[in-house]
Amino acid sequence: MSDDSNSELEKRVLLSLQEMAKQYKALNTLADDMLAKQARQQSIADDMKGLKESRQKLEYLETQSRPDQQAYRSSGKHASSQVKQVSGDTAASIQALIVKIAELEKNTRESYDRLVPEVNQVVRGHQMQRAYIQSR
Repeated sequence: MSDDSNSELEKRVLLSLQEMAKQYKALNTLADDMLAKQARQQSIADDMKGLKESRQKLEYLETQSRPDQQAYRSSGKHASSQVKQVSGDTAASIQALIVKIAELEKNTRESYDRLVPEVNQVVRGHQMQRAYIQSR
């Protein structure tokens, strides 16, 4: 491959990495918002839709950039400092996001575990009330 085509390939790879990094940072912000809402016991249902949309956009970006990234890796050229920087920043964002999503899941499980016994108790109360009324 010529230096010009390597340079163009690296530019495309860098642009795709920057776009993915931007998406992961947006996901981190969304996860922060969701954690704050959970702490205030507010619904995160709408945020879940945004999370799904962001994930789909990332999947699309990754699919679109995969051929360029594979060609870049197979070129044998060492990654530029810019590519390394963006890749490192993205990796850090992904690691932070994993921690936040784990926290969201933990909080959701804990809420569920608290809510189910309460709902069961209410149902049991209604059943007992209905049985009492029917026995009269």
